[in-house]
Amino acid sequence: MAQSQVCPIVTIDGPSGSGKGTISRAVAGQVGWHLLDSGALYRLVALAGVVAGLRPDDEPGHADGGERIALEGA
Repeated sequence: MAQSQVCPIVTIDGPSGSGKGTISRAVAGQVGWHLLDSGALYRLVALAGVVAGLRPDDEPGHADGGERIALEGA
């Protein structure tokens, strides 16, 4: 059985363009945590679905595509 690890999470909610990403990056940098930009992940899965020709309501197709995306980055 795998040993569980604690992974602290901060969530910031608010409207688009309100500075959530800027604040998230600042907080993560200040406390030495990694940043998970969930909004970017949602947009990436949506884009992959468009490229694959999936219908917007094809939830299984988007879930499958999301599992197969290889991410690299900053």
